[in-house]
Amino acid sequence: MLSWEIDKGIYQENCVRTFFAYDNLLQCKSDYYMSNYGVVPEFKAGLNLGLVTVAEVGEIKKELAYGFEFLGDVILRGKEESVNIYAVNAT
Repeated sequence: MLSWEIDKGIYQENCVRTFFAYDNLLQCKSDYYMSNYGVVPEFKAGLNLGLVTVAEVGEIKKELAYGFEFLGDVILRGKEESVNIYAVNAT
């Protein structure tokens, strides 16, 4: 688990860029992992500026550009106010 101070994490999208850079590094070394361990590590990410979140990111692509897609407002169980949900995808 990685955590950031909000200002540092959102500055120039540092938190998102770090995830995709690390994923790209793992993919570049996928032959090494497969030959030595029989599996290539994969990670999921969630981004939260509040107290609680549950998120799942699907297939991660290798490009360096990001697409932010608004998915809608969701009322989380146990909460009274809705939260905005976004998907972040490499495009």
